[in-house]
Amino acid sequence: MDKTKRTLLLVDDIQINLELLTDIFKGRYKILTACGGEDALDILREHTEIDLVLLDIIMPEMDGYQVLEIMKKDERLKFLPVIVITSSDDSDAEVRAIEMGAVDFISRPFNIKTVETRVNNVIRQHDLEKIKAENQRLRNEADTEKHLSALMENLPGGVAVIETDGSGACCTYFNHSVPSLFGLDGGEFLKLFEAEDTPEWIKTFAERSSREKRISFDFSVDVKNAEGAVYTQWIRLISSGLGESNGKKSMYCVFLDINVEKNQELRAYEADKRLKSSQAHIESLINDAPGGIVLCEENESGDVKTLFCSKGLSRIMGCQDYHKYLRDVSENPSARVVNPSDIAEFKRKFDSAASTGRTIEQLFCCCDYADNQLWIQLQGQVSKKENGRYSLYGFVTDITKEKEYERELKAGAYLDPLTGIYNRSSFFTNARRLIDEYPDIKYSVMRFNIGSFKLINDIMGRDTGDKVLITVAETIRSLAPEKCVYGRFFADSFAIIAPEGEIDPENLIDSVKKAIKSAELVSLDIQYYVGVYLIFDNNTKIDDMCDRALIACRSVTGSFNKHIAYYDDSMRLAMLEEREICDEAHKALANGEFCIFYQSVYSIKAKKFVSAEALVRWKHPVKGLISPGKFIPVFERNGLITELDLYILEQVCIYQQKRNRLGLPPFPVSVNISRMSLYNPNLFDIISDLTDRYGVDPRIFRIEITETAYNDNPAQLLETIGKLREKCYPILMDDFGSGYSSLNTLKDIPIDLLKLDMKFMQGFEKNSRVGTIVTSVARMSKWLNVPMLAEGVETKEQYDFLESIGCAYIQGYYFSKPICEEEFTRLIASEKIVPADSEIESYGISDDINEILGSNALASKLISGAFGGLGIYEMNNDKLEVIRVNEGYMQIMGHTPTDFNGEHYNVWEKMDPESVIASRKACLDTMHSDKPVRAVVHRYDKNGRLLCLEGIHRRLGGSDDNPIFCIAFNDITEQIENDRIIRQSKEQISNILDATGAVVVDIDFVGNTAFCAGNTDEYSFEVHELAEMIRSDRGFADITHPDERKKMLKFHHLKARRRTSADFRIQNISGNYIWCRFTKTQSFDENDNVIRLMG
Repeated sequence: MDKTKRTLLLVDDIQINLELLTDIFKGRYKILTACGGEDALDILREHTEIDLVLLDIIMPEMDGYQVLEIMKKDERLKFLPVIVITSSDDSDAEVRAIEMGAVDFISRPFNIKTVETRVNNVIRQHDLEKIKAENQRLRNEADTEKHLSALMENLPGGVAVIETDGSGACCTYFNHSVPSLFGLDGGEFLKLFEAEDTPEWIKTFAERSSREKRISFDFSVDVKNAEGAVYTQWIRLISSGLGESNGKKSMYCVFLDINVEKNQELRAYEADKRLKSSQAHIESLINDAPGGIVLCEENESGDVKTLFCSKGLSRIMGCQDYHKYLRDVSENPSARVVNPSDIAEFKRKFDSAASTGRTIEQLFCCCDYADNQLWIQLQGQVSKKENGRYSLYGFVTDITKEKEYERELKAGAYLDPLTGIYNRSSFFTNARRLIDEYPDIKYSVMRFNIGSFKLINDIMGRDTGDKVLITVAETIRSLAPEKCVYGRFFADSFAIIAPEGEIDPENLIDSVKKAIKSAELVSLDIQYYVGVYLIFDNNTKIDDMCDRALIACRSVTGSFNKHIAYYDDSMRLAMLEEREICDEAHKALANGEFCIFYQSVYSIKAKKFVSAEALVRWKHPVKGLISPGKFIPVFERNGLITELDLYILEQVCIYQQKRNRLGLPPFPVSVNISRMSLYNPNLFDIISDLTDRYGVDPRIFRIEITETAYNDNPAQLLETIGKLREKCYPILMDDFGSGYSSLNTLKDIPIDLLKLDMKFMQGFEKNSRVGTIVTSVARMSKWLNVPMLAEGVETKEQYDFLESIGCAYIQGYYFSKPICEEEFTRLIASEKIVPADSEIESYGISDDINEILGSNALASKLISGAFGGLGIYEMNNDKLEVIRVNEGYMQIMGHTPTDFNGEHYNVWEKMDPESVIASRKACLDTMHSDKPVRAVVHRYDKNGRLLCLEGIHRRLGGSDDNPIFCIAFNDITEQIENDRIIRQSKEQISNILDATGAVVVDIDFVGNTAFCAGNTDEYSFEVHELAEMIRSDRGFADITHPDERKKMLKFHHLKARRRTSADFRIQNISGNYIWCRFTKTQSFDENDNVIRLMG
C-alpha cells in the first residue's frame, strides 16, 4: 500500500453518488466509503489515517448535521476537515454546515474540476496547519526547556542531581536555592561531598539510595544568619532515581525548607500535651472536687441504681477505698441513709422530674463509714436515655457544717455568738424572770467595760480582741453565783445582775486581769471599769437599771486611779437634768425656741463667701442660750435628735424660700444629719418632700454626714446617699480625720466635699506634723476630685498655709462666727455676692478618675495592657507631674519598676522649649474641646537619649486648676529617621532621573497602584499622567509621529515575557518630534493577564 496517498472518506446514502465521487479521486487518494451517518462514524473511529471527509448533508436516520455535531465533541475527530455536499440551491444548509465546523462545501450536480480543486485545497491547507502545529510544538518545547531551567533555578526549596554508589555521593547539578538553604555558597556546598567527615544526611542519602528507588527524610543543619547568629534549619530531602550508569545511580533530589512545618508539628505536639493535661485536669477536677458527682439510672423494676460516683463522694462518706465504696453504693445505694423517708421522697421527686424535666434537690441524713452522722444534699437533672429509661446526673455536697451552723444560729437568737453567754435581749428577759422568781432578795446590777478596747482591736488585731472578750465572759461565768444572770450587750460592754454582795467588783476586775495576763493575750496596760446600781425598786425596768449602772461606769471611764463607781444622787441629778431637757424639748420645738445660726464658708479661689453651714442654738426663755454640746448628746441618747433634724431641715428650706421670694440669689447651705436620722429608711423621701414643698434647688441643699455614722449600717447608709446624690443633693463628709476609719470611709462613701476636722487647726501651731498630714489630705482630695474644706480656721497663718497647699474652702472664726439669720443675710449682702447659676458649684463629680488612680483590677489591666507608653499626669501651674504609668512607659524611658520613683517630677523639664509649648497646647486643647489631641514632642529618656514621641492627650478629670490627663504615646524616633532616609533616597533618585532625562513608571494592575517619577519638562504630558496613558487603550500613540503610530500601538499591546525595547519619535512640548527609547518588562498571571508593568 502506498503510504504517501491521502485517505478520503466519502459519505452518501445514494450509491451512484458514491461511485461518481470514487471515480473522480481513484488512483490519487485512498478511498473509504460509508452509506450513512452511523456507518461513517464507525469508520472514523476505526481508521485514524483519514485526512478528509466528504459528507452528504441530506441522509436518512442520521444526517450530516448530526455527524458534524458528534465529531465536534470528539477530541480526535473535531480537528478533521469536512467538506459537505449540498444541493445547488440550498445556501442555508451550506451556512449551517460551515457554522458547525465544515471547512467547505460542494453542490450537486458535481463539477469535477471544482470538486478536485476544493478537495486539493483543503488537503493542502490541513497539511500546512499540521506543519505549523509541529513548529509551534517545537517552539513550545524550547520555551518549556527555558522555563524549566528558570523554574529549576527559582524553586524555593532547591533542586539537585546527585550520583551515588551506595558508600559515597557527589553532586553533578544544583540550582542556587540549594546552597542558600545550608547558608553556604556553591563551592562550600560541593565541599560537603568531599569532606573526610561527611555530614550524616549525605551518609543516610547514599545508604538508602542503594536499596530504595524513592527516598524522603528530614534532617537539620546549623546555619548562621547575616548577623552571625546560629539557628537550626530543618530540610526535607525527596529523591527519585533518574538512571544508573557504571555502577552509579543518578538521583533527582528536591530540598525543601520545612521550618514552618516543624514549628507546626511542635505546636501540635504542645497542643496535644495541653489536651492530655486538660483531660487529666478534668478527671482531677471530678475526683478532687469538694463535692461528689453521681450518675444514677432507673432499672427495669423502677428502682434507682447508682452507675458511677466520683472519689469525692467516697471521701464524703469516709471510705478510703474508692473501689470498695463504688461496689457498695452500686449494690445498695440507700444502705447508709438514716431516714427511710428520705429515700421515699427522693423516689417521688425522681418520678416527678422524669415527667416534667425539672431538677431534683434532696437532703439525706446518712452515717459515714465511721458511723458519724452527716447531712448530704443531692442536686441533679433527670433526662431520658436512648433505651427509654431515665437517668440522673447529680452533684452531692456535704452540708453537715451548714446544718451545725443552722443549729448555732437558732441558739444565737438568745446567746451572744462570740462568748456563748446571754445577749442583750435574753439578759433583759432572764433578769426579769430572776427578780420575779425571787423578789425578796436585794439585787445589784453591774456594767463592766474595758478601757480603750478599740485600741486592742486596732493594734493587736480583731482576733486578739475576740479572745479578750471570751476571757472576760469565762471569768464572769466562773464567779457567778447560783442566782445570777450575765450577758454581753455589744463590743466590750457586759452586764451582771446578782444578789447584792455576792460578786465583788474589785475581785471581778482582779480576776479578769489575772486571766488575761495568764493567757498572754495583750502586752498593753489595759484598764477595766465597773459601774454598780443597787436596786431599790424591783418594778424598775431592767433596761433603766442597766442604764444607771452604765452611767456610773462612764463616770470613771478614762480614770487611772478609780475603776469602780456606784450610781448615786449626783448621777441621779444629772439624769434628772437630762430628763428635764427631754421633757422640755417637745415644747421648745413647738414654740420655736430653737433658732438657726449660719457660719459662712469662704472660697479661696473666688475670694468670697460661697456657702454656709446651718447650726442650731436653743434660746430657752428662762435658762437663756443653751450650748449644743449640752442638749445634742441628750437628744441623741433619748431619740429626740430625729425631731430636731427635721426641724432644722425645714427651717433651712423656709430660709431659702424667703430668699427666693425677696429676689435674692440662691446661696448653698449645708445641714448636719445625725447618725440616727441617717438610718431612717424614709430620710430621702423626707428631704425630697421638703425641698419640693418649698421650691429649693437640691444643688444648694447640702447634706453633711460624719464618718462615724458609716460604722453602724454601711449598706443602708450607702443606699440612702445614693438616692440623695442621684437627685443632685451634694454630700459632705464632716469631721474628716476625727475617727480611726477616715480613709476606709472615704474609700466606700461617694462624697462631693471633704470637711477637715477642726482639731487639725487647733494643733497647727504646736505640732509640725499636722501641716504634713493636712498637705497630704489636700493632695489626696485633688486626686480624688473632691474639694477640701478646712474647719476651725482662726488665724491668718492658718489661712496662708491652707491657701498654699491648694485647700478649696475655709470655715472658721477668721472670717465669721456662727450668726443669726438676719446678720448672716446682711453679711453676704455686704460682700456683694450675686452668684449666677453657673457659680453654684456642681458636686456631681464622676468617680471614673478614682477607678484609674486606684487599684481597680480592670483599670489596672487596661493601663498595663495598653500598647506603647501610657501615663496619668496632673498639671500643676507650670508643671506636668506623673501620677501613674504602665510598663510600656518605663520601657520607652529606660526605667525599671525599682528606680521609677525618681520620675515623679515635672516632665516638661525633660523637653526642649518647643516641645513644652506643643505639649501644653495639646493639654489645653483637650481641656477645652473634650476630644483627644495629638502632639509630637522631643524629650530625653533616663539615659539622656533624645526621643521623638507621638502622644495622644486626653483629659480624665480633676479641677480646672489641677486637671488630670491621660497621655498615650509611641516612640517614633526610628520611624522619623527611616522617613528621613526614604526622603533622601527619593531625592537622590529624582536627581539621577533629572540628570539622565529618564522617566520611570511601575504599575501594579492588581493592587491598582502606580509609581511614576522623572523630568517631563520636555514632553507634552506630566508625570502624574503616565499611569493613565499606559492603562489606556492607545498608550502614547496620540503623541507618536504619524509614521510610527501603528508600530507604537503594536508595541503598546505587545505581551512580552522578557524585557522589550523600541525607539519612537515623540512630540515634545514645543511640537517637535524627538527620538525616545521605550523599555518595558511585564509580569503575567496564570490566565496570561498582565499584572505588573515596569518601564
